[in-house]
Amino acid sequence: MRVAIFITILFFSFNNCFGQTVYFSELQPEEWNTSLITNVEFSEGSYYVFGLFSADDIPEGTFIQRFTTEGILENTLLALDSVILPNYAENFNVYEDEIIFSGRRNALSIDLQGELNWAVFKEFPNIYRNDFVLSLKLESDDFLFIGRKVYDIDKDVGPEFSNVYVLKISSSREEIWDKEFELFEDKTFRTNVVHELEDGRLILLGSSNPGVGEWQPYIMRLTVEGNLIDYSSFGQEEENNWLPWSVLEEDEDRLTLVYQKYEGEDETFGDIHSLQIAQYDLTSDSFTYESDFSEGYLVHNVQDFIKTP
Repeated sequence: MRVAIFITILFFSFNNCFGQTVYFSELQPEEWNTSLITNVEFSEGSYYVFGLFSADDIPEGTFIQRFTTEGILENTLLALDSVILPNYAENFNVYEDEIIFSGRRNALSIDLQGELNWAVFKEFPNIYRNDFVLSLKLESDDFLFIGRKVYDIDKDVGPEFSNVYVLKISSSREEIWDKEFELFEDKTFRTNVVHELEDGRLILLGSSNPGVGEWQPYIMRLTVEGNLIDYSSFGQEEENNWLPWSVLEEDEDRLTLVYQKYEGEDETFGDIHSLQIAQYDLTSDSFTYESDFSEGYLVHNVQDFIKTP
């Protein structure tokens, strides 16, 4: 079966919009019925493509493949089935000599040839499940894994709330600390972005969900030791504000954020959101501005953004 992988880079301004597409097409293993691409990174002249492979629309595992800039498959670095990595990994980062990725209960490191360096497995028997959705290599060469612990109060109903969970691993692969933050007992949390400041403090951004279809973005700040400094929500309360993405501008002590506000449904595309852009001053703990583009910038779903110079 032939699977086509498209990587599209969209350069956007208010006056101009154009796209540049690199086309990748390679033969995948016969048992891979579909492939869901969730992340792409570029490092040392190669594209690293990361995602989920399935059989008969049932998730089977995680894969990482390396392509040349011409779209030629160099190597399948990793293809782990769900027995090894339950469900599938959600995030990966390519560094100089290794790839770090994380998923449900697992955090792993492989070298650029696909050999396993090390793995961390965290399981808590008294909760519904625990996930790692983000990883970050710190300036100290330690590693940070961010996820959540999901709790099931009533087994007949299913998960009812989750807490933010952060694990720090040393460069020698020893656990330094792990922290759980029970901010609200009746909400589900999803962390989407993490930043490390020059002094080692951590900024986490994500969304909390008090009910079906209602997400509100949040900012968490942690000390170097992983202790909570403060927590604040933003966006429109009790509306569907999708997960925020952010760029850290450390010289100016501010975050540039992009997130979405729910605007309704479209017969063709389903849920439609308006684009929200904001800047947050880390010194004064306040928003410099929040811009609402409800009129002309309705979008189906934003996955990520990059701020140009």
